[in-house]
Amino acid sequence: MDITTAIKIIGMVVILIGIILCIGVSKTSLYSPLYKRIAPLAFLVVPFFVVALGNYHVLEGSQKVSSCVRCHVMAPMANDMMDPQSTTLAARHYKNGWIVSKQCFTCHKDYGLNGTIKAKLDGFRHLVKYTLRTYEEPTRFVGRFNNQNCLNCHRGTPNFEAIKSHHTIRNRLETSQTNCTHCHGFPHPTPLERTPGTARYDELMKGEMVHERRRP
Repeated sequence: MDITTAIKIIGMVVILIGIILCIGVSKTSLYSPLYKRIAPLAFLVVPFFVVALGNYHVLEGSQKVSSCVRCHVMAPMANDMMDPQSTTLAARHYKNGWIVSKQCFTCHKDYGLNGTIKAKLDGFRHLVKYTLRTYEEPTRFVGRFNNQNCLNCHRGTPNFEAIKSHHTIRNRLETSQTNCTHCHGFPHPTPLERTPGTARYDELMKGEMVHERRRP
């Protein structure tokens, strides 16, 4: 059982307990000792846990690719990633199984706990903008991509170390002065390709709704 399923079950149990407590409160005298014991549980403790579990479930679920493409503005990136004919970085990683699961989250989160929290908060920010219709297309990456997200996997591997230029500009790579995409190509379709009304955009939007890929 994965963590997301466990949270769902715990949430349903807590909700059931809350319903039972509310029924108990409705049948108990306002001035009885029992009312004073169960009322805080029914009106404060249980709702707090339900909200906390709900938020945790949303943030945990935001790591999945299927969560990203619930917003149609992300569909071009996800559909391109799943296209075996695509040559973008995301598609090559997906096609070759270099990232087992949570492909979007794995590449876009910075290293460590702070990176995880920031990535989840960014996802929540995207959800708010999408819900309020305050976004513009084509979507663009905000900020500067951290090369460490690539180097954490590639640094030290035989294929990486065998490339002479990796050693020549190592310091620039380590400090993100030179982006990995300068040599290795676009990670996703270009902004022009993702612009509504273009032929490439219509093609990208025809892909299947993506589901997270896992190795058996």
